[in-house]
Amino acid sequence: TLGKILGAGANGKAQEVTLAGRSEPLVFKTFFRKDKATNEIFRVYVSISADRHETSNEAVAAYLTSKKDASYAHRVGVAQPKYFLVKVSNGDHRMVDAIALRDLLKSHQGVLCSGLIIPKAPGDEMRSLMTLNRMTPQQSRAVIKNILQSVKTLDSRGIRHRDIKPENIMYDPKSGQTTLIDTGLMHKVSKNDPSTLYHSKKLVGTPMYMHGRIFSKLDHGTEADLHAIGVMAMELEHPDAVEYLMSRRSDLALKASKAGNPSQSGVIVDKDILDLELSEVQRLAKTDPTNNAMIAQLKALQAAIQTPGSLASFGMRCIDQANLPASTWADRKQSQQLYEELLADPRLT
Repeated sequence: TLGKILGAGANGKAQEVTLAGRSEPLVFKTFFRKDKATNEIFRVYVSISADRHETSNEAVAAYLTSKKDASYAHRVGVAQPKYFLVKVSNGDHRMVDAIALRDLLKSHQGVLCSGLIIPKAPGDEMRSLMTLNRMTPQQSRAVIKNILQSVKTLDSRGIRHRDIKPENIMYDPKSGQTTLIDTGLMHKVSKNDPSTLYHSKKLVGTPMYMHGRIFSKLDHGTEADLHAIGVMAMELEHPDAVEYLMSRRSDLALKASKAGNPSQSGVIVDKDILDLELSEVQRLAKTDPTNNAMIAQLKALQAAIQTPGSLASFGMRCIDQANLPASTWADRKQSQQLYEELLADPRLT
């Protein structure tokens, strides 16, 4: 039984759903595509494949993370699909769980997915909580620490989320539970195929949170998730300044990338770029006084980054670490050690 629509985008729709005989709150996600010629939107099947050279969709992500353990996703704090509406190569339609999907992928050449049924994560979307100023400083630190722990655990099995942002995080203030949602870009490294170790060919993610290596189409891996966490940590304390800074940077990077200048598109976020943007806003303020408010906010962010106990300073530490060589982050032993050190940072307590 379908309930209210929870959200809709260019590629799909999510709405509440109830399965017969069950009271568990669930979400039903279906896939859509727009015809460029007619602008008509129509429902489509998504091809499911275990090929790790391609962008994994949510069904593949669940297949890759199940490891014959249905509770793994819950333990790691990721809202993975529970059931899949699929059509296999012989034309049969079925509703299967993640482990049954694994068997189907082994026994059929092609599996098409028309929809996903996902447990509804408790709490509210982090973006809405931020907009309504309903998160305390302690809760902000808890969310960042929880997401960092989730990313570390995913990395321990070679998994990257690749679209971490407030819109893709659910937080329940009552229980303190944090859940990563929208795993449509999730990817898993193959132990037997080194060519799956890095991503570099496509601009994947949300520009405001994307690592400079993504804009430049340079090799990158789990550090892209860490970079996004760092941006969010700064944003939780100084939302307007961070949005301005990261939007400016992503706009410039996208323009350079589209113009075929990848060497100019990988703008590294650090203290220097903040200084440059502050100087630019101060220049603009000479002719447009409305920029004075942003000058004050950028200065506040600048001061917070220099304040040892602030969440913004921890965010910059995450970004600095994410700028270490991609080869460092590709070494699982080194990446796990780096995540351990970040989780032990006293600014998260």
